[in-house]
Parts: sequence; C-alpha cells; structure tokens
Amino acid sequence: MNDLFGTDIRGLVLGAFEDQLHAVTLHKVTHTIGQYGDPVASTVDHAGEGVRTKWKSETMVARGYALGTVKIILLQDGIVAPTKTDELTILGERFRIVDIEQDPVGATWSIAAVKV
Repeated sequence: MNDLFGTDIRGLVLGAFEDQLHAVTLHKVTHTIGQYGDPVASTVDHAGEGVRTKWKSETMVARGYALGTVKIILLQDGIVAPTKTDELTILGERFRIVDIEQDPVGATWSIAAVKV
C-alpha cells in the first residue's frame, strides 16, 4: 500500500533521503557446488542508493548483532531484493549482510551488515 489518503507514502520516504544518498553496489552472491564438490560463489552486481548509519546500542544488544555492525538503509527503487548471503559496498567499504527488514510501504530495506 503506497497510497494513503491520496498521499504517495513511498515517494515521501524516498524524498526524505534525497540529499544524504550515496552510491551502493549490491553484490548478489550465489553459492553452487563445483564439479569436484567444492563450494563455488558467483556474484552479480546491482547499482543502487542508500545511507550508512549506526544502530542504537539497545537494538544491537536485543538483536544479538556483533560490535561494529552498521545500519545501511537501501532504497528499493529499481534494485533487486538483498538476502543474508549478499554483500554491499558503500562509501568505499564492503559489508556482508547479516539481517534485513523491509519497510511497510516498499521504499527501503534496513540492513544490518558487518565489514568484510
């Protein structure tokens, strides 16, 4: 539901981050088994936009996140859905996704990630 009482809620959420956005590369990682039984990872990159910030300490403790876990708010606008096996690059640093939440209006994902 992106429209409530004639208001584009998704558009408002996306607009709220307009001046804070950075380029984000979502590295979709697929794991398969090679011909000799060894694990093989392949990656496809997707360009997006987002913001890197911090989790509240209470949230990190309650959810069991490791010290140094960052919060990345990734805009859903035109990018494939991330999963816990994927990685992100933002502001020149690469992170592995450990947890994901989607907002109710489909505008952003709140991602917990640790530096690779």
